[in-house]
Amino acid sequence: MFFFGKSSIAKENAAKAAAISKSYAVVELGLDGTVITANENCLKTFGYALKEVQGKHHGMFVEPSERSSPAYREFWIKLNRGEPQSAEYKRVGKDGKEIWVQASYNPVLDSKGKPTKIVELATDITAKKIEALENAGQIAAMERSQAVAAFKLDGTLITANKNFLNTMGYALGEVQGQNDSMFVEPAERASAAYREFWAKLNRGEPQSVEYKRIGKNGREVWIQALYNPIMGLNGRPSKIVTYAREMSASIREIYETMIKPEETAVAVGQGFAGKAEHSADQAKQGAESLSLSMRRLEARRRTAASRSKFSQFLDNLRDGLSNTMLSSSRAVVNFL
Repeated sequence: MFFFGKSSIAKENAAKAAAISKSYAVVELGLDGTVITANENCLKTFGYALKEVQGKHHGMFVEPSERSSPAYREFWIKLNRGEPQSAEYKRVGKDGKEIWVQASYNPVLDSKGKPTKIVELATDITAKKIEALENAGQIAAMERSQAVAAFKLDGTLITANKNFLNTMGYALGEVQGQNDSMFVEPAERASAAYREFWAKLNRGEPQSVEYKRIGKNGREVWIQALYNPIMGLNGRPSKIVTYAREMSASIREIYETMIKPEETAVAVGQGFAGKAEHSADQAKQGAESLSLSMRRLEARRRTAASRSKFSQFLDNLRDGLSNTMLSSSRAVVNFL
């Protein structure tokens, strides 16, 4: 009966070891770091055959600079003391291939509690690591080029980068813990639209458009912004991150270079239309002037197509010019 019990335990342990070997890259190492054996997953991950690694030191999987470092020596000292080591590690495969693994190095103890060998269990996380590094790089680039702020779901500002603070004219201590509404005009702050804006964010719906905001000392600031809900592990929003760029100068430029001249063109066109009964030549010139204005307006309108807040205005302006031109043309025909 006792023998049967031991046999059953041995079979169970063997089954567990087989299951682990199917899921992990497994390496057995001597206390000096020499590779005793490695399973198929490990060999496939690093690109070697067993005979190429057996009897070699674990340092073959480590970059030369790390191999000679105090940290790597301390790593092995701890393992020899029986202390498991677990972390993400950068390793080197065949032909210098960079490999990232999530690994645990586990000392195997004898009956007296002394380490006899080391068993490493590892998972290849190279793809995930590269993705994480790329994402981190993209975020860093956005941090450098855009105004970034993080908010709680209730609109409380958690933190903001230098670009955001410079745009709004505040120091971090002046805005941290304050609500996003401090950057909004009182009328908008109390509006149903602003409440719905935050309700949508809390539902996980990103919001992106041009916003008028108020900086320090009441300074008017226009931004092109994305308010992006960040999802937690439960699949629900945990915070809101804003990525924005200031476009106040662009707004002023549009007004100065597009709206004012075209308002003048409309007025001039209307004047020409009114005088068409008295002078066919003047009416023709008015129509030609308005036609030129229309073409210029269309060119500018295409250039500024992304500035959506002015799209409707320009549509209305174009319609007004068309009507004025039509009136001028009819006056010319009637006069002739």
